[in-house]
Amino acid sequence: NNTAGNTSGTKPGAKEEPPCPEDLWPKLQWTFTLEEFKKNKISLIELDSRSKRISSARQALANGVDQQVVNLNSDEAALFRFPLSALALYNEPPYTLAQDAPPFAPLILETLEREKRPQIHGHNYSNDDVDNTIGPEEMRIALIVSGAKAKLAPLRWVENHYKWIVWKLASMERRYPFLSPYLTPQRVLYQLMYRYEREVHLAHRSAIKIILERDEAAGRNMILCVTAIRSFGGDCGETSTTSGGEAGTSSNAVEATDGGMIQLTDGWYGINAVLDAVLTQRMAMGHIYPGQKLRVAGARLTGGDQAVSPLEATESTQFALCANGTRRARWDAKLGIQKKPFFS
Repeated sequence: NNTAGNTSGTKPGAKEEPPCPEDLWPKLQWTFTLEEFKKNKISLIELDSRSKRISSARQALANGVDQQVVNLNSDEAALFRFPLSALALYNEPPYTLAQDAPPFAPLILETLEREKRPQIHGHNYSNDDVDNTIGPEEMRIALIVSGAKAKLAPLRWVENHYKWIVWKLASMERRYPFLSPYLTPQRVLYQLMYRYEREVHLAHRSAIKIILERDEAAGRNMILCVTAIRSFGGDCGETSTTSGGEAGTSSNAVEATDGGMIQLTDGWYGINAVLDAVLTQRMAMGHIYPGQKLRVAGARLTGGDQAVSPLEATESTQFALCANGTRRARWDAKLGIQKKPFFS
């Protein structure tokens, strides 16, 4: 019997599948701990006590914040890429005031350098052949080399969290220029490691994730952040704005409905929300805008009754908000499901 010694699970004579690239990457032991992360974390209240918040783009620019960081909105955050030079620039002391992001390990730098080099066998290559930027793909490499399992950190997962982390860090740098540079590759990786530890190792789920997976009711008391205005409703046509300014045409805007539409986030995932007539009017008056936090209660979830991952949800999966269950939240309020009721 020719198959007697076959223990690989493949048929005799069948070609073995080549190993995935991530299987060839070196691995460090996973050493991330929540205790260390929380010890280095600085609260918004503490930051506010150290320096006055900046409230305009002009003030941020005058205080030395980079133009790209000042203009970065939630949609553009997904496409943001660091220059490769940022690895060396921010990988040596002194660090910024908020020392909550360790430098890249040498093994991560070596792996990134090797993976960024084009595979042109037998030929010389120039610097023009190299993509000199760092984005979600490179951050996934760094995360896996740090000890994360490749199958549990697919690119789509990294892309989602990379977007919200970049947007958050850019917002922090705009509001508190004395932290600059706060949006750095090291800090993005550290935040990715935190989310991997929480979501994968500890099975913690954010508000939007647990609601879309139908393990919690959409009507729970939540604090969510407005990230974009998708439509002003009525006959306004397709509109979208992510910076609190006037609405403009957008290729990824949704079709207008009778009510306005915004995008919300719990800091981990995003979801569109349809507004009732009263909230739509308040949005048109400028009372609801990107960056604002909302207290939400009694929301409805539309788009089907089946549980779905936030990464697989379609555009039809939305919250429906009403004015009676929506209020403004404090600027320093923690996002997510709240234990105490908002309204009595």
